[in-house]
Amino acid sequence: MKPVMLILGACMVILLLAGVLTGIQDVRSTSHTDAFGSVTTAAAVTTANVTLVEDLFGDRTAEVTSVTSNLTTDIPLVYSYTAATNRLIISGLTASETRTLTVVYKIGRLTDYFGVDTAIRTWPMFLVLGVIGIIAGAVYSASKRGE
Repeated sequence: MKPVMLILGACMVILLLAGVLTGIQDVRSTSHTDAFGSVTTAAAVTTANVTLVEDLFGDRTAEVTSVTSNLTTDIPLVYSYTAATNRLIISGLTASETRTLTVVYKIGRLTDYFGVDTAIRTWPMFLVLGVIGIIAGAVYSASKRGE
């Protein structure tokens, strides 16, 4: 019975791993908002460049949580990001218009605490190693029982 309970415990840890990863992401990053006034597009141009004040977390465009415009005809979407210059290219804008863009994005919360950031990033590895250990213990316990 003990091996079965160990396997069930390992399955529960595996199921909860997604929540742990989300929590780790929340601890490592925080939201930041930048507003860019007077962003103008030329004739036949539907993209605009904005320079973010802070570094985008992980240099991933997926960390931009929202881009809004005060023009109702705009459908702003993140096109690309250049980490060296913090330049964010936004597409889906109406040509020949001036607007105010508001960008909400994730920035690193632990940039000044490199050791803490490294320790938090290693937690999933320890959880996976723990699950492997639990499974190995269950197999050992089941095989020893048969002797």
